[in-house]
Amino acid sequence: MKYFPLLIIICVTTICSCGQSNSYVEQTDKIILEDEVLNGRIKTIREKHFYNNGIDSLTYTFNESGTLVSILEESESLGALNKKAISSFNSESQIVRYTNYDENGKETDYIEYFYKDGNLIKRFYKHGPSTPIITRYFDYELDIYKYDDKGNLIESKSSSKQKKSIMEQLEEHIKYRYDSIGDCIMEEELDRRGNVITRKNHKYHNHQLIETLTWMEFEGTDLYYKDIYEYNIDSTMKSHKNIVYDYGGTEVIVKSWSESYNYEYDYDETGKILGETKITLQDNKPVKKESWRYIDFDKNGNWIKKEVNKVLYTREIEYYEE
Repeated sequence: MKYFPLLIIICVTTICSCGQSNSYVEQTDKIILEDEVLNGRIKTIREKHFYNNGIDSLTYTFNESGTLVSILEESESLGALNKKAISSFNSESQIVRYTNYDENGKETDYIEYFYKDGNLIKRFYKHGPSTPIITRYFDYELDIYKYDDKGNLIESKSSSKQKKSIMEQLEEHIKYRYDSIGDCIMEEELDRRGNVITRKNHKYHNHQLIETLTWMEFEGTDLYYKDIYEYNIDSTMKSHKNIVYDYGGTEVIVKSWSESYNYEYDYDETGKILGETKITLQDNKPVKKESWRYIDFDKNGNWIKKEVNKVLYTREIEYYEE
C-alpha cells in the first residue's frame, strides 16, 4: 500500500537547491490540481486508491472561489484505519500545517509552515512523544529560509533539539549565489563556526544545469568531483556522468549512465488523451514501465475512475450549486 503523507509534503513544501515549490494548486479561472485541470465549481473530491493490502483515501476540500482549503489523508489495512493526516492551506494554496493522527484520532506530531511575500521562510516540525513501539529522540526540527529581493533563496539553516537537551543544535547551513539571469551558480555549506566545508559551482545552458563541480575538505585535503548532465529534447535527463578526482587532480573514477523515455498514448475520437504508457530506458535497455488510463468521467468531464500502474483510482466529486 502506498502512503501519501510523504508524497504531499514533497510536492507542496520541498525547497530544492537553488529554488522552491510553494503552491499545491494553481489559481487560474479553473482549478489546476497537481497539473490536472478540473472543470466546474468543485466543493469536495473524495478519492480512493485500491491496493492489494488496503485502501488509501484523499479528500480535497475547496471554497467557493476554487481555493484548496484542506486535504484529509487516510490509509486502511485489513479494514482498520492505521493512518490519518490533515493538511491545511492558506488563501494562496500554500500548506500552513500538516498534522498526523494515530488510529484513535489523537494528534501525534505536526509541521507548521510560515510565509512572507509568497516565500516559505520557516518550517517547524514538532515531534510527538515516544510510544512502546517507537522511540522519538527529537523534540523539534526547525528550518529557516532567506531570500533576496528577487525571491531567490540565498540561505537556509536547519537545526534541531533533542528531548533530553536544552540546547538547539545547527544541523545544516547553506548559502546560495545567483547570476544576473537567476541561475544558481554556487552553493556553499558552512560548519557551525561559519567555515566553508563544501562548495558547488554550477554551469547552465538555457537555464538547464549541465555541470556541477564540487569541492570539499576531508582531513585537511581538498577533494573534487564533477557531475555532467545531458538532456533529451523534452528536457528530461538523457545522461549523467560522475567524475571523481584524486589528490593530484587526475580522474580516477568515472561513472556514467544514459536515460531516455518512450511514450505511447491512447486517444478518443475527439483527440482527447485517455491514457499514457511511459517506458524508461537506461543505456538503451528498458528498466521501468509506467502507465495510466481513464476509465470513466462525470457530467463535467472530470475523471471519476482511472487505473494507474494497475491500481484502481476512484473519485466522488461534489459541486457547489450554480
